[in-house]
Amino acid sequence: MQQPKRLWTSQQLDYIGTCYRATADLSAIAARLLLDYGIQRTPGQIRAAINRNGLTSGRDTTFRPGARPWNAGLKGRNGTSNTTFKPGNCPPNRQPLGHLRTNRDGYQEIKVAEPNPYTGHATRYRALHVLRWEQAHGRSVPPGHCVIFIDGDPAHCDPDNLCLVERAELLRINHNGHADLPKELRPQAITLARVQTAISRAARPRNHAAEPDHVPG
Repeated sequence: MQQPKRLWTSQQLDYIGTCYRATADLSAIAARLLLDYGIQRTPGQIRAAINRNGLTSGRDTTFRPGARPWNAGLKGRNGTSNTTFKPGNCPPNRQPLGHLRTNRDGYQEIKVAEPNPYTGHATRYRALHVLRWEQAHGRSVPPGHCVIFIDGDPAHCDPDNLCLVERAELLRINHNGHADLPKELRPQAITLARVQTAISRAARPRNHAAEPDHVPG
């Protein structure tokens, strides 16, 4: 089996060790290698050779007890500066309440004065169509339900275009290809999905546990 070609000779490693004891600047060591040996190596390759071959600089970098660090008494990591964020400053990318944005799925979101349950912040973004439905009906979306667009257009957040459906109904709506139908047929596709879900639920054997009531949209 052919032996892999060595990147360094023992003479070159000795030379690197000598240079490393004189300076920790790996770029300078690379320049001296090119000048004295005519070989071009990156500082990363030199660092790898030092670590792989156990070369040491001989310099004692231990932080001794009682020594005063250079940043003692300074505020922050490196002291104050002109770029330090001052208390009370408002970052330039902060948006006001009511700001609208579009998320990666194409749904509009609005900034509202509600605590964020994940970060604890005083404001959060909520789906605009869900908020519009809740405002129109005076209640929150019940568990196990979601709000969809009757015409399938996520930019059309008028309450007349919003419909509350069960998750089971949403599954059938998507399975029936609601998004691929002409807009004038999409309301009928939602009605069909609701009928199919009701028939499927009625055909299942009844158990003793009470089934949740259907919440009309």
